[in-house]
Amino acid sequence: EAGHAICALHCEHAPPIERVSIRGDLGALGYVRYAQHVHRYVVTRQQLRDTICVLFGGREAEALLLDDLSAGAAQDIERAAAIARALVEELGMAGLQPRRYDGEMADGTRAAIDTAISEVLAEEQARARALVEAHRPSLVALRDRLLADKVLDATSLAAMRAGEVATDG
Repeated sequence: EAGHAICALHCEHAPPIERVSIRGDLGALGYVRYAQHVHRYVVTRQQLRDTICVLFGGREAEALLLDDLSAGAAQDIERAAAIARALVEELGMAGLQPRRYDGEMADGTRAAIDTAISEVLAEEQARARALVEAHRPSLVALRDRLLADKVLDATSLAAMRAGEVATDG
């Protein structure tokens, strides 16, 4: 969850975090709860791409800190792929002509769609990796604080971030 939070804190178009928990009392091992977008019916391309980046944040943090991966990111990968597919096929916001692609299509068109989706996913995964690597001290501090406290609210995160800014210059 610390990886998701670090990415969300450093993605300009990600919604603010309300709470991060690793308590596991809601049927999940942990979660990050975000504030609702002010204009939740108007979603931009960059908001969607930032969402994909944040979804990859947990997986990339595992890879960085544990040098291993767990199955915990499976749902995040599924959600990221669905958003990338919507960006390409439904919204015309990535890689291909802006039109809705659905139904029967030529093999070449399907291949182009798959390539565009893969490119979006690879770009956002790389961005998530870069963010957790660049902010590794904050990632470790957040992980340690979550292990100790189990739940952090927006005020606690803001205080930690203020400390990061003060110590990073």
